Amino acid sequence: MAIPEKVQEALNKQGVKYKQADYRKVINNKKNIANVIYCTFLEDAKGLVMVICPHTHIIDLNFLNSQFNRKLMAIDPERLHKLLKDNYLENLPAIPQLFDFPVLVDSQLFKANQPLWLDCGIDGQLISVDNDSYKKLVSHYTQSQFSVKVPEMAESPEIWQQDIFEITQAVNTHTQLVMRAQLEETIDLPPLPQTAQKILQLSTDPNADIKQLVRIVESDASLAAQVVSWAASPYYGVKGEIKNVKDAITRVLGFDFIMSIAVAMCLNKTIEFPQDQPKGFTPFWQQASYAAITAEQLVRRMSVSKKFDKGLAYLSGLLHNFGYLVMAYVFPDHFSNICRYMEVNRHINHIEIERYLIGVTRDQVCCWLMHYWDMPEELVVAIRFQHSPDYDGEYSQYALLLYLVQRLLKNQGIGDAPYEQIQSELYSRLNIASDQAVEIIQEVIESHDDVEMLGNSLAA
Repeated sequence: MAIPEKVQEALNKQGVKYKQADYRKVINNKKNIANVIYCTFLEDAKGLVMVICPHTHIIDLNFLNSQFNRKLMAIDPERLHKLLKDNYLENLPAIPQLFDFPVLVDSQLFKANQPLWLDCGIDGQLISVDNDSYKKLVSHYTQSQFSVKVPEMAESPEIWQQDIFEITQAVNTHTQLVMRAQLEETIDLPPLPQTAQKILQLSTDPNADIKQLVRIVESDASLAAQVVSWAASPYYGVKGEIKNVKDAITRVLGFDFIMSIAVAMCLNKTIEFPQDQPKGFTPFWQQASYAAITAEQLVRRMSVSKKFDKGLAYLSGLLHNFGYLVMAYVFPDHFSNICRYMEVNRHINHIEIERYLIGVTRDQVCCWLMHYWDMPEELVVAIRFQHSPDYDGEYSQYALLLYLVQRLLKNQGIGDAPYEQIQSELYSRLNIASDQAVEIIQEVIESHDDVEMLGNSLAA
């Protein structure tokens, strides 16, 4: 695919020679990743600023603003889209000459005398320029050091003890709470709703039947209405009217899935949804519905799916990002700052941003809460290790499933996981072919209106 004319003209005018390459091949090569450039627009009342730094670094927004006496935040996604469209670009190249805006360049780009890779204006494509040429390209613009390298995390074998230590440390540092003997006593934790407790108890009863589940769901009028609405969604394409909870279970969703949906809906009411959200990301419950349905379809197609409880696989998809809500609940004074950093640092996994700002991630805090609620261990493991493709402990298949689901969705522009190449070994461990996975994600995307309707019913 040809590089946009405007980009070619800018580089040729500056006498810069370049090579074109596939984004994913470059970004997934550990030798190259340190030399990839990240570029974004920030703005405040004084106007727009182009900011350029290494792809492996977090832009420290607070430090940047204090250094330059600004109040910069990420540009509104719609405004950025219009700006790119007006210039016949699909993404933002780190070429200052393309725009008439001030530019801030992180000087750490030039620490290693290696060729640099930058977006060329076309999705999925990069261009490479030598280090000296890029230095000349940005030589007339402000250079400083305002980003921090993301450290490589080596998780301890005693992972749960490590989590408790880091959560305790974060709570002490970032809240006004005083630590007592037990972490659970420190934060006013919400109890697991009674309906969810009853459903989870039922899920472990080998003699449980549909009548018992119907009674539990019908005891919560709001939940019953949502379940019926969910089952009646066009996504399931059921002929005839879904009149009640029993219809929803027996004709559409089934015993396992209805338990998963009911638990997720109960938890939705447990922790208040935060008013602040990072702009430009998939809405929370839409992301949940995409993940749940994709997980369900993948498990159905796996050549060996007996090692999965389909209901738990579906529930892990629905709740994979529940830590987002928990983080807002535990650290309310810092949540807006996390959102602003996510908007500015779209190239960085949100868990790295959270670890940098708070010292702990949403997944750690969420799993601690789920332990407190005595949720199924498969679910806890799935959420805690969903960004760890090398994890091989007990119930690792659920974590690997979530990892795959999120990367497949991200390749379609959905969710907040980073762009990462899915290794062939992962498909082998899950007993599914890569072409099958691609086919499944395409089917889910083609049903996007119905899937988003399901997400809206969860949010109601």
